[in-house]
Amino acid sequence: MAVNISPGQMNNEAFDQELIKLIDQIGLPGDALKLEVTELMMIQPRSHNARILNALTTKGIKLAMDDFGTGYSLE
Repeated sequence: MAVNISPGQMNNEAFDQELIKLIDQIGLPGDALKLEVTELMMIQPRSHNARILNALTTKGIKLAMDDFGTGYSLE
C-alpha cells in the first residue's frame, strides 16, 4: 500500500512513533507500507526528518520519492 505523506505530517516530530503505533495496532507489517515523500521534505533542514525516516525504514516501511523533479529542486 502506498501513501503520500504531507510536509505537515513530517512537521510533527512524533509522526514516526504515531505511525508505527497505528500499524502495530492494526497488524499491518511495515514492509506492506510504502510512504511517498516529496523531494522538498528530503532537503528541508529539519533535524527530525532524518530521524523520522530512519525510524520508519527500520520498521520495514519503504520510502519512495513522489513528484521528483517537478519544481522543488534547489538550483
